[in-house]
Amino acid sequence: IKKNFIVYIMSSSKKSSDQQEVNLLNLPADQLNQLYSVWKMELQQYTTYLQSMHKIKERFRTSQQCLKQLRDAKKGTETLIPLTGSLYVAGDMGDVNDAMVDVGTGYYIKKDIPGAVEVIDRRLKHLEENMEKIQKAVTEKQQVVNTCERAMMARKRVAPPSSSSVASTTSS
Repeated sequence: IKKNFIVYIMSSSKKSSDQQEVNLLNLPADQLNQLYSVWKMELQQYTTYLQSMHKIKERFRTSQQCLKQLRDAKKGTETLIPLTGSLYVAGDMGDVNDAMVDVGTGYYIKKDIPGAVEVIDRRLKHLEENMEKIQKAVTEKQQVVNTCERAMMARKRVAPPSSSSVASTTSS
């Protein structure tokens, strides 16, 4: 039964491959609770980060679709230009051969349509690789949190009754 409560924690050495095996049942209750809180918070951060990455991925996919539509557009074609997520103005297509591509930190470069698609494809591939790494970290952290929860429950089941719960009787 003790083997079910083993987790591997990164050691304090500088080598990232160094892991220390820890049996959660051997830890003091306050240390176990503290580790649980840290791991739960890390899991939440990873999950939030992964959700943000999914939103970014959708934006890249939308950009890809727009560029594909732009390939078929002709100069002077009427279109709606988004000012916000729900506000558009009418406009005419000008240069349908080039697009401005956001390359980060407020910088844009002018690319022809195939070049813009290539930039987005590269960024999407990089994002998906990072998403796989984060998903793996989420899965691993979830397993650690679950193991910690099971250890805390096991500890509660085998904990001896506290002295305050035993009634003392005195005779006069």
